[in-house]
Amino acid sequence: MLLLLVNAAVAQLDSARWESRAAMPMGVHRTAGCAAGEYFYVMGGYRAPTTLDSLFRFDVYHNTWTALRNMPFPTSNHCAVFFPPENRIYVFGGSEQVSYDYVQVYDIIRDSWTVRYMPYPDYGMSAAVVTESIFVVFGQELPRRLYRYYPHTDNWAQRAMLPDTAYQGAMCAVAGKVYYAGGWDSLRVFRRYDPQTNAWSDLPDLPQGRHGLSLLPVGKRIYLVGGGQRWNTQGDFRNVYCFDVDSGYWRYDSRMPENHIAGAFGSGVALTLNWLYASGGYSGTGLTDAAWLPSIGIKEVPRAAPVSAGISCQPSPFTHRLTIAARGQSSIDVLNISGQTVVRLTPESGVAVWNSAESPAGVYLVRSGPATALVRKVSR
Repeated sequence: MLLLLVNAAVAQLDSARWESRAAMPMGVHRTAGCAAGEYFYVMGGYRAPTTLDSLFRFDVYHNTWTALRNMPFPTSNHCAVFFPPENRIYVFGGSEQVSYDYVQVYDIIRDSWTVRYMPYPDYGMSAAVVTESIFVVFGQELPRRLYRYYPHTDNWAQRAMLPDTAYQGAMCAVAGKVYYAGGWDSLRVFRRYDPQTNAWSDLPDLPQGRHGLSLLPVGKRIYLVGGGQRWNTQGDFRNVYCFDVDSGYWRYDSRMPENHIAGAFGSGVALTLNWLYASGGYSGTGLTDAAWLPSIGIKEVPRAAPVSAGISCQPSPFTHRLTIAARGQSSIDVLNISGQTVVRLTPESGVAVWNSAESPAGVYLVRSGPATALVRKVSR
């Protein structure tokens, strides 16, 4: 079952409700996931007695799962991030009886994998993207080690060590700074790293100590989602908390219907909307097949409403040609779900036509001056 937390506005987060959606193809835990726009990817993990090499993609609009090309190496206890500059997913480390030093890199456009290498093998790691680099905190084998990885050059640089000995924690990045939280065994630590000064600073402790959790950023808010205490503790870790970066305080946000311990998590941005994903993991209800969750929770967090005044798009949804009317403007931009410009059009008498034959189906933002509109391209 896919659980969708529907929300009309940020002010209504506490009163939002959950709805059922499509289930994952299988239940799995010790897995990893990340979001890229309207898609959420879940790769690898463990389902007794097998370590998996699977890759699945969930389409939030169509409510469907698609099996993609398998990973080169089956792995669990790994971490993954979407790297927007290359439109690729980087999967770091993990284990299958022994620790891996692999960096498995998935090209979203080509549906293909390549393999790189870390300085050391490890699992229980966490990672976060900051502009053109990825910060990685190592795990069980090399606790406290922080590295900055440059995908364009495939180079690693060691940075200031994390103050706490922890693994199975979580990381995210907000406004150019890196945040780290939790870790084995259910630590409440919460730290911030500044790449400019190469220094860590203390932040207010987590409301509840957890490992196998996730930090999901939306604007200047960080959501604490999932996790638990050990693998077989029947605790309650369904509460979701939100940290406001500007105020420096935690608050209760909402409640998931199930525990998601060591599941796959991600924060996906699609134009004016964000989705928080929490999928798979261990339910904390005993070591049985039923404990490996196929469910996925999605929380919809609108960032801002689209402005439609001053621009018109017909038809919507469209299949091939889109006619855009925006009077008084010299150019019209069409952006994809990642905010990248797909095409810039020059209107004639206030009207332009976009021939989208080379662009995939999905949601696009049409922008002309201060006016914007959301449109959706569908397959024939």
